[in-house]
Amino acid sequence: MTLPEFSVRQTVAVNVLFVVCIVGGWNALQLTEVEYFHDVTLNKVVIATRWAGASADEIERLVTAKLEEELLTVSNIDEMRSASQSNMSMITLDIDENLDTIGYESAVNDLRGALDQVEDLPLDADEPQLREIITAEVSPVVFIAVTDTGGVGPLAIRDIAQEIESRVRELQGVSTVEIRGFQDREVRVIIDRARTALYGLTVQDVADRVRRQNQNLPAGTFQDEFGEATLRATGDYASVEEILDTVVLEDGPGTRIRVRDVGRVERGLEKSVFITRYNGQPASLVSIGKKDKTDVRDLVAAVDAFLEEFTPLVPEGIQVNTTLDNSNFVTPRIGVLLDNLAAGMVLVAALLWFTIGFRNAMLTIIAIPFSFLTAIIFFPLLDISINSNTLIGMLLVSGMLVDDAIIVLENIYRKIEEGMELRSAIIAGANEVLWPVAVAVSTTIAAFAPLLLVGGTAGKFVSVMPKCVVVCLIASLFECLLILPAHYLDFGSRSGTGSRSGTGSRSGTGNMTEQRSLWRRGVGFFEGIRFAMDGAFDRLRTHYAQVLQPVIIHRLAFGMLFAAVLMATVAGSTRLQFDLFPGEFSKFNISLEAPPDYSLEQTSAITRRIEQRLLAMSADDVEDFNTVVGLSIDLNYDRIFAPNLSLTSVAIPQNEQNQLRPEDVKRRVEENMAAFARENARDVVALRVESEPYGPPVGRPVEVRIQSEDFAVNKRIADEIKVYLETIPGVSGIDDNLKEGPREIRLEIDDERAGQYGLTFEDLARALRSANDGVVSSSFRSPSAVEDDDIRVLLEPRQRDRILDLLEVEVRGSEGRLVRLADVADLDVTRGYLAYRRVDAKRAVTVFADVDDDLATSISVNRDLEAKFVDLVERYPAVDLVYGGEYQESNESIANTLAAFPVALLAIYMLLATLFRSYSQPFIVLTSVPLGFAGIVFGVGVMDYKISFNLLYAAVGLAGVVVNDALVLVDFINRARRDGVPMLEAVTQAGVQRLRPVILTTMTTVVALLPMAFGLQGSSKSYGPFAASIAFGLLFAMIGTLFVIPLSYSTFATAEERMKRLWGRLR
Repeated sequence: MTLPEFSVRQTVAVNVLFVVCIVGGWNALQLTEVEYFHDVTLNKVVIATRWAGASADEIERLVTAKLEEELLTVSNIDEMRSASQSNMSMITLDIDENLDTIGYESAVNDLRGALDQVEDLPLDADEPQLREIITAEVSPVVFIAVTDTGGVGPLAIRDIAQEIESRVRELQGVSTVEIRGFQDREVRVIIDRARTALYGLTVQDVADRVRRQNQNLPAGTFQDEFGEATLRATGDYASVEEILDTVVLEDGPGTRIRVRDVGRVERGLEKSVFITRYNGQPASLVSIGKKDKTDVRDLVAAVDAFLEEFTPLVPEGIQVNTTLDNSNFVTPRIGVLLDNLAAGMVLVAALLWFTIGFRNAMLTIIAIPFSFLTAIIFFPLLDISINSNTLIGMLLVSGMLVDDAIIVLENIYRKIEEGMELRSAIIAGANEVLWPVAVAVSTTIAAFAPLLLVGGTAGKFVSVMPKCVVVCLIASLFECLLILPAHYLDFGSRSGTGSRSGTGSRSGTGNMTEQRSLWRRGVGFFEGIRFAMDGAFDRLRTHYAQVLQPVIIHRLAFGMLFAAVLMATVAGSTRLQFDLFPGEFSKFNISLEAPPDYSLEQTSAITRRIEQRLLAMSADDVEDFNTVVGLSIDLNYDRIFAPNLSLTSVAIPQNEQNQLRPEDVKRRVEENMAAFARENARDVVALRVESEPYGPPVGRPVEVRIQSEDFAVNKRIADEIKVYLETIPGVSGIDDNLKEGPREIRLEIDDERAGQYGLTFEDLARALRSANDGVVSSSFRSPSAVEDDDIRVLLEPRQRDRILDLLEVEVRGSEGRLVRLADVADLDVTRGYLAYRRVDAKRAVTVFADVDDDLATSISVNRDLEAKFVDLVERYPAVDLVYGGEYQESNESIANTLAAFPVALLAIYMLLATLFRSYSQPFIVLTSVPLGFAGIVFGVGVMDYKISFNLLYAAVGLAGVVVNDALVLVDFINRARRDGVPMLEAVTQAGVQRLRPVILTTMTTVVALLPMAFGLQGSSKSYGPFAASIAFGLLFAMIGTLFVIPLSYSTFATAEERMKRLWGRLR
């Protein structure tokens, strides 16, 4: 029993199943998370190691190099990149993207094991921290700004930010919470060197006495008549007064020198390495990241609900609000896709109503929501969310979902017109096209399924599109073969006012007469349009038959025309430009680099002038912004920390114009910042305005890495490349990542003189650090506090604000004698680099540049560079030159996607060969594919679009779509020829019979794409060009089906007959 037979005989069971799928899909929809891009594991891990007070050079030699040595022993690592900067080592490892989940987890565990083997890191360096990177955690979902609007001071906003952090962590879906600008409380014991000198004390002496006093030591157990008790000797500080009363020296009988005699104690916050502001006012910024599988809108709603309850509890003078909210980007863009999807469905319904009648249109259109909801039931199993790529997949497939239903309905109705009883007509009509329909859907699945094999980061991001398309198509096949027959039995048309097929339909004049009669009887507007469409199709069939026969007769001439179109397509495709992930963004960053010796406060003052310019801009351009001084995003998109850097993140108001063209706002800000840089040239080394686009990281348009162990050679080659880039039109923002660092004041010890006093390098270094940054000697917690405060002992600021002051610091020798640093050491001033970068444990310098798409492309500029520096290996044999960034990602993505195309064609060929039981006829069907590509090339060229990764994906999948009508047409021709119809007549008859379904199935998909292509319900920079280009491809493929397929069939058939005759004569 076939599925259509079961459907007609078991309508109750079928209808119950239909309702179950609808209800189940609706419930699943409510539980499916919504996001803009699918969360994926990027197969990247970051290992961060902090060593406070160390220079970039020391970090590279004593931390990064030692870690890299062990990490290089781990297999399945594609690339290892490191950045060694002051206080911090950052190592990023790219794990083989072809590994499955188990293999990836094994590699991560191997990395953890390698870290455990590193034993000789500096004693005061922190333990290396390994973190896996997923897209959900790459950037925060939202920030909460705790702003000082009333001069309450940093302690007050710090405490509110900490309270918010602890409570937000408890919200569902929150993965990470970080306070930017957070400072720990500390108690500072500030020593006056003049007073300690009177008593022969040093800073280290005071720190040691404070540490020894502030202890709580066990003294064993004690037993008496009441039982056993634990003994402890407690010396914990309970107040600041107790710290001041600490004895640091016994100076004769009854004379005690206390802390209060040599210094003072004050409570405050640790020395700041960042300064944070919101809209130019002092603030703490709480960043919130979401867990995988969490709907960004739900998380932001939970944060808003929390703040609504929390804000009334905030003291006066402090303002709390959200900023840089990613849901402001996601929600309207998902809304645009949903609105255009709904508009497309309405247009498809209207088109079907006009062409096949209301009842048949409803029977057909129900395939769209049914297929979507049924597919959503399986989304959790396939790790699919509702995101931009699944929605664009639904948009692409929405018109296709009715194609098989149209084919089944047309054939059922043709059987009814031939006089068959209703049940028999439904079963016979559906069974007759069962295999062609099944194979047609299977060819589309076969085209999209190989796209799941596309690797790389970009492939992971868009893999949900083919998954969504495949599961929706399977659901639509299930609907048209099992659900549709039962529904047709209950609701379908019974008589001949519906669609007609074949050459024997009524004339256009007769049809117009019927139309006028219906209008006079008041049938209605839509019925009138439907009968007008019937008349138009009747006339079109006649003209089509008149045109088709000459095409077949003169197939050589038309074949040459077809070949010319293909050659023009190939030629045109070489001129197309690529933009894999068109930049849609709702925020951008302003990165400031001040002179390398600028302090945090000096950089803050310059940044404040930038903030004032932003505040003066229109509210249509700038919604709000936050600033972190001491942090920036470098040209590698990595965080980098230095006092001469700042990062200002600006949110763009999400009105319709800004959503469509955010680059206009960015350009106005760029012009503003360029003017600021010119006016403040002494204070500004570099000032960049860069968008923060959504999507996978693809790097910069130009990214050339020079790699060798000789930094001087690397820098020399980098300068050569930068000079050449200046000569290429359209190239701007040329820079490299080897930046000059701040001054380094190095303590150089005279071993001979130090040895006379029994001093070691460690003794002198500790003394220098104690005097300057201070030494944390212990911790303190007041009775009302919930956390410990460090006790830091250090010199008075005025006694350490010059280099010569530090040389006067005293250290105690082995015999107790005080020795000045100046007596045993010298200070040398030098300058290094801000960060030392390595790739696979070799030093590297990278040159970056941006490209104006109107004048050049990433591909053209990189190819110019390759040609210019082709002899570099001969001049510098030890140097590797690697062209990366967008150019490398584009090449890899294009190669990976195109590699899936032969797999798709082979799968389609196998299905067609099985259906037709022929080796040659699949090639006839496949001749429609090149015309589909020709349409895409034509559309991209005429509309001046660029090839995106989504368009590449869809173009491969289009191969399966365009063959659907072609294979049914070939099947009809075969049936006619088996019935004894001559070849020319069979081709013409089948073409006329299939004219209406071919046009309808194509136009349903095109019409579904039109709202997105023309932005009828909101425009999308990323997906509008995609929709328009695919529509062009489908229209060209329709022409190919109606003319090239009959031409190809007749050519193959004639050649086959001639071969048979020749073979017969030879035998």
